[in-house]
Amino acid sequence: MMRPWILFLASLTLSIAPACAIDEGVAKGSLVIEGRTIPLAHSYAHRHDNEEGLLDGPELRILLTDRKIDHTLLAGIHTAGLDDMARKGTVQGVLLTVDPRKPAAGARGVLLAAEKNPQKSLTSFSFSGSDSGFRKLTVGNNRVLGEAHHQSPRGAPAFEYAATFSAPLFHEEPITEKLAGARAMESAPFRAWAGYCQLLRAGDLESARQFATPATFREIDALVARAGRPAALKLLGERSQVPGAKDQPQVFMRGQRALIVFQAGEGRGFQSLTRAGGKWLID
Repeated sequence: MMRPWILFLASLTLSIAPACAIDEGVAKGSLVIEGRTIPLAHSYAHRHDNEEGLLDGPELRILLTDRKIDHTLLAGIHTAGLDDMARKGTVQGVLLTVDPRKPAAGARGVLLAAEKNPQKSLTSFSFSGSDSGFRKLTVGNNRVLGEAHHQSPRGAPAFEYAATFSAPLFHEEPITEKLAGARAMESAPFRAWAGYCQLLRAGDLESARQFATPATFREIDALVARAGRPAALKLLGERSQVPGAKDQPQVFMRGQRALIVFQAGEGRGFQSLTRAGGKWLID
């Protein structure tokens, strides 16, 4: 069992002042997967406010990694970009999520490590009850400090980690515009998504590629390779249906990001986009 880095945590500055927000996130500890040790040297924290109402509530996301990353990978309704990096082996570590309103109540975690089977989901785990996954956790306006630990139960992959950390706390960009109904459907993000779906339904993957992020299209390329082009095109056509007015679409804009939310049966669906090079791309 790995020992906590108590002395390192004690040496961290516990004052959570505004000036600390620009300090780099640091961690000291390690992640061990199937006997392979990965140093955890960097940390990041991000608070998602859940203004779009798609999650169970606000989320505090804490990332412990072996290398520096762009902290904006933690922003948005999901962390698909971070997951994509983990699948390619360009980042290793753990992503922990807690409710900032009651951080000691429990946590969810994702093991950021490339799977031997590329079709397999990243390993997830959770804590509840008296074991929140943190021996210490202090959340301020601009910084999060703590001591995280976990040892997986029996099963594969076998992993454990222990690390102390001091991470700058980033916040979701505020919503700059909220559109509903006809105004949502006339917006640039919605039109970009509708055009992209039209290309997919037509089977024009090469044209559609120009209107999506590279990570998004890697998933489509993988589907074509796995299922074959005819089957993949059929499935993509079935999935590329754009909601109409009866589905009560809404568009939430946060700077260079947009989220389209709509009714999907008894639940809610969404599509995220990011603006790059002057155009909206499916994300």
